[in-house]
Amino acid sequence: MSSAVTSTVLLAAVPLAGTFTAPYPAGTSAAFFANAVNHKMYAMGSEYSSPKDFTIAFTASLTVTWNGQTTLPIGENVRLGLDILGADVDDDVPLNRQIVRAPLIGLYFGAPLAAAANSFALSQSVATTSAAILNGARGQTPDVPRNIVAAWTNTSVMTIRGFDVDGQPLTELSAAGVAHTGKKAFASITEVRLSVAVTGLTVGHGLQLGFPSRIASASQLIYEVKNGVVAAPTGASIVGITTASTGTSGDVRGTYAPLTPPDGLTAYTLVAISNAPDDRGIPQYVA
Repeated sequence: MSSAVTSTVLLAAVPLAGTFTAPYPAGTSAAFFANAVNHKMYAMGSEYSSPKDFTIAFTASLTVTWNGQTTLPIGENVRLGLDILGADVDDDVPLNRQIVRAPLIGLYFGAPLAAAANSFALSQSVATTSAAILNGARGQTPDVPRNIVAAWTNTSVMTIRGFDVDGQPLTELSAAGVAHTGKKAFASITEVRLSVAVTGLTVGHGLQLGFPSRIASASQLIYEVKNGVVAAPTGASIVGITTASTGTSGDVRGTYAPLTPPDGLTAYTLVAISNAPDDRGIPQYVA
């Protein structure tokens, strides 16, 4: 990984969700850091990582949003190590600034099943004191991490609990209504509850496939391999969120809905630029 370093002295204390600005490293601009995500920050004797601990907006200057739990004190000298796409290697002829090695990763989804409205819960009545019975064909586990869909009678708020692809717990909430199309990718679900008694509840899986590694920009996606045929990634991609996750926010890694809907026969792999394949995004929302 290549990086450029800049620093600033804080003119005021920075609390959780507070911001501060810093200059670009000499000779750089926003374009130098496109599609790079593995930024570091050094302050108070510790190292912090983006996007878990902070995020950066690359505008006229660097605008840093602090997500840490400890207030950054006034007068603190903060150093930023800004990731630049590419890798440092020992070559007989060193690379210049116009040539970088762009690491590629494959995001493999297999041949996901067609969306189904009741794969987790067949039509049933659910009391406010009870959880839905997960008696659909998929039980509690989708074929690949993907979003949850549901429908029911009576205006209610649905709470879905389960785990992500790394086994971390997460919670999603619907809006008050009679249907839900989720944004978060569940690898398994453990509980579905409603705020008001309902009838005709069904719970299934949707079209959004969860990225296993955080995608920060749609421009990271280079091409889609569909049953071995290479093409442009024409599906709808939703990048991983970088602000604190909530019950109704998007997925922390992002999701992809292929232009040709999954049918259980078509295999998909996305090839993307990333020099942070272990980036799992910010912490999941749990309630």
